[in-house]
Amino acid sequence: MILKRSEKYLSTLLGACLEIGPGDELVVLLPEEYRDFSELLCDEAYKRGAKKVYLNFEDEHARYVYYKNGSTEPYRWLSQETFEK
Repeated sequence: MILKRSEKYLSTLLGACLEIGPGDELVVLLPEEYRDFSELLCDEAYKRGAKKVYLNFEDEHARYVYYKNGSTEPYRWLSQETFEK
């Protein structure tokens, strides 16, 4: 039942929403826990003739550590005045 529902959702997503067709490339960025869904998405995209599907997975811990310890330089343009308005 769940697989049938997923297939219908994938068909709608790749067909009506994204219009994936022959020669298209698709970039998928999902959390690791959606790996099974991303594999179904990949299969369906290739069935529709996609040239290449790139699957990328986000790791919640790695993202947390990046923001906790990363440079604040990219956000320098955000000043206190921005938030006071």
